[in-house]
Amino acid sequence: MDGVVFCGGEPTAHEVLPAAMRAVKDLGFEIALHTTGMHPDLLRAALACCDWVGMDVKAPFDRYEAVTRSRGSGDGPRQSLALLLQSGVDHEIRTTVHPDLLTEGQILEIAGELSRMGVRRYVLQAFRSTGCADGGLKHRGMPDELIPGPLRAMLELLFEDFRLRL
Repeated sequence: MDGVVFCGGEPTAHEVLPAAMRAVKDLGFEIALHTTGMHPDLLRAALACCDWVGMDVKAPFDRYEAVTRSRGSGDGPRQSLALLLQSGVDHEIRTTVHPDLLTEGQILEIAGELSRMGVRRYVLQAFRSTGCADGGLKHRGMPDELIPGPLRAMLELLFEDFRLRL
């Protein structure tokens, strides 16, 4: 084992995260972090230990509330993304696609925002129902084609590295 991944509900919700990462780093391990970016102050402190970060962007930043059901919830992720991009830490930005939560237009809006901010690696991944508490979302099937060809072509133009994860 050469690395440790900090993940789970939301690692940056825990004040001890930077100290825990430092302790693991001091043992000689590489550090990866999976985050939604909801807590930019803790992310700022944690980035000093990170070798790689995977960050989920759930919606256009000004429309986060529709997905998270929490008022003002796009502010933290927008700040966190800016911090991550400034840090120089290797990263992947990704969005989970569910047809009830994001339209093709909103996916393109997210991609445009990310591209303008300087994101180079972007992944769209298919929603999986495992662990989903929302029965309505859980039982809706995913379309056969996660991203239609014309939308995919537009997304490929916006990023140096664009991928679909099914």
